[in-house]
This record gives sequence, structure tokens and C-alpha cells, in this order.
Amino acid sequence: MRGELGTFSVAEILQLIGSQEKSGVLRVKSKGKSAVLFFETGQVVSTRERRQGARDPFLFYLHENSAIGLEDLNKVMEIRQGDGGDTVDILLGENIVDKAALAEKLSQYAYQTLDTIVKWETGTYDFRASGDGNPDKDIMKPLRLEPILMEALRRKDEVEEIRRFLPSLDTRIKICEPNIEELQLDDDDASVLILIDGKKTIDEILEESSADEVETLDILEKLFALGVVSITEKQALPGRMIASSPVRSAAVAAAIVVAAVALRLFVFAPSPSEGTQVYALRASAADFVDSREVQNLHFALDAHRQVTGTYPGSLSDLVTTGLLVQSQIEDRHGGVYSYMLVASENRYVLPPL
Repeated sequence: MRGELGTFSVAEILQLIGSQEKSGVLRVKSKGKSAVLFFETGQVVSTRERRQGARDPFLFYLHENSAIGLEDLNKVMEIRQGDGGDTVDILLGENIVDKAALAEKLSQYAYQTLDTIVKWETGTYDFRASGDGNPDKDIMKPLRLEPILMEALRRKDEVEEIRRFLPSLDTRIKICEPNIEELQLDDDDASVLILIDGKKTIDEILEESSADEVETLDILEKLFALGVVSITEKQALPGRMIASSPVRSAAVAAAIVVAAVALRLFVFAPSPSEGTQVYALRASAADFVDSREVQNLHFALDAHRQVTGTYPGSLSDLVTTGLLVQSQIEDRHGGVYSYMLVASENRYVLPPL
């Protein structure tokens, strides 16, 4: 099974392999990057390629996550360059990492790989059914795909929603606020802002950002709403524009105004003398935040249904599956949002947006 990403998303390919309980190797490539996933009866059992040179990505992952020191990193690289051998075998043979700790790191590395590739929208995939070639079968505990797929679908919906507030991804953007130092942006906002030079497209900024896609898009939405950035040049590419109806466009415009009010409230600290106006702004901001949180619940609930075929019995199930954390199912007062499952009709009821 092989083809181009776009016809099928990575999440759909993973779901197919998982639902049919296939064993084999999936290779995915996108924009010069590649990943390999080993499956056994529909579960991921490794995302580590044995046939690597001395600079094994998994080895550097261990070092970057403080599992091994620089001396051990160089030691393993020297052994691989000299006698060859697999990274995991060397780590265990030289007693650099014990088996239990290594198993945990292999699982974390696999989750990171999956979290990365489910965001890839273009590229190629190639799955070959086979029961051989699994490099970590006796070490790593197999990963269930359901929580990963649900999170991927939730993220996909969230990204699509944020994109509605932004120009198409092939749009070049620039900084248009001369006094950005007065904005008191936090570190995450500033890390995205420094990538904006009037030449990069939004897509290129997403590629270079140290934050994940959802967080970066959210920051860009904030910067647009505040008037900090604007469009430099727009070159539409086929299939990249997001269509919207006049009604939807009007709704988006209204939402951006509300967003700008909310975001300005948090970025610019108001003085006490602003009195009742401040309280009104705080109320508007709180309403906007509540609206986004409830929308996030809808994304998670729909993702749960797409993977499992049904909505969860309670919002706590979304926390159990890892789709959300506890704070994301609670309102501003600390209580869990009202939720009712109508099982007979396979639908649910949430507070209105």
C-alpha cells in the first residue's frame, strides 16, 4: 500500500492499519523529512530505524532528553563508526542505560514521532506487510493507536478552526507595529514574532517555530488581532485557500473583533482609573475564552466519535484517553462543564457557544 499524502491523511492511514490489525513497516516522507513505524497486529512497536549511520536520531534524542551524557553519546557513536552495531544493543551491552529506562524512552520517542507525522499534510507513504524487521519487539511495550488518533483528529479540527481567522498559509506577513517592545509579549509570543521578517510565509514560520502547530497558529491569530502583523504579499497556491461563505466571513470578522478586545486586555495592563470600562472588557474577554474552551470540547468529542464510533459517557473520559487535561473540561469557576450524552441518538448536549 503506497500513495500520496492528501488523498489519505496520516491519521487515516494509521487508523486503517490499526483497525485491520496489520503487521509491517510504514515509511512516511514529507518535505525532506522521513519516519518509519513498525507495526505488530495493528499496534506500534517501534519508530526507530536500525539502519542509521553513526548519527542515529534516537541516540541524539536520548542525549537531548538527559537520558545519556555527552561522554556516553560520543562513546556509542565511536562504537557504531568502528564495529557497527545497533544503538540499543550498544546501550544495553555497555550498561549505559538499563532496559526499563530504555523501554520508557523508546515509547516516548515513538509518541513524539507519531505526534509529528500526523501533522504532515503532503508527502508520500509506503506500507509493506511483514512480520519481520521489528527492532525493539522484546523491549518496548506496544502502543495503542486510539488515543494518538483521537488527539490527531482533535488537533486537526482545532487547526482548521484557527486557520479560518488567518490568511492562507502561503501568505507572506510582516511586522507593522513599530513599538513592539511596549507590547509586553510573553516569551512564546516573542519567539514567533522574531521569525516574521516580511519574506517568510505563514507555512514557513510554522516550520521554523519551536512551538507546535496549534500554539504557533494561535499566537499568529493573536498578533493579527492586535494589529502587530499584517500581510506583505499573497501568492495563492492551488488548493491552499480556505473557502468561506459571506455569513461565515461576517462571523469570523466579528469573532476577530472580540478576540482583539480579549487579547488586548491581557497584553496591555489597564490602569485602575479605567473603572467600569475595565470590568466590561474583562467580561468580554472571559466570554471569548469560555467560547474557545467550549469549542475545544466539541473538537475533542468529535475526535472521540470518529475513532470509537460513539461519544464518551462523560467529559472525564476525554481526560482518561488523553485528549484533554482536567482543566480543559472545567469552566472559569472550577466546575466541570455540563455535558449530557443522548446515547439513543448518538449525540450530546453542551452549553451553547
